[in-house]
Amino acid sequence: MDRKKKIGLGAAWLICVAALAFFLYYGQKYLLCFREQQQMFFFDWGYVSGVLGQVGGFSVLCARFLTQLFRPLWVGPVVTALLAGGSAWFIWKSMERSGAGWEAFPLSFLAPVFVLVSLLDGQYFYQGLVAFFMA
Repeated sequence: MDRKKKIGLGAAWLICVAALAFFLYYGQKYLLCFREQQQMFFFDWGYVSGVLGQVGGFSVLCARFLTQLFRPLWVGPVVTALLAGGSAWFIWKSMERSGAGWEAFPLSFLAPVFVLVSLLDGQYFYQGLVAFFMA
């Protein structure tokens, strides 16, 4: 892929992540702030070792650490958009290696958007998005 297309795809990714952060800020900022109260993070060895001993404990620990930063209303949408955008970028890179053309770039945002829609459910915790990003 030539340099112009790479710059264009990077700019398109930035625009999509900014639009996603804008939507999350104006539509879901209070839901993300509620997540901060729902998933508490304690920084002591007993808590950390107990969480890391669970299946998927590292993603749970990272998610609970990130949600403690959601107190200012703009942090939650920005962090969430960056995680979803990073997941989309990793999906795009795997699609690109498998031979997909640049025209398939918008398809890489489908899976992260479905995970974000799942966040609207009160029983779906933030570690699902973090685990999806880490996978």
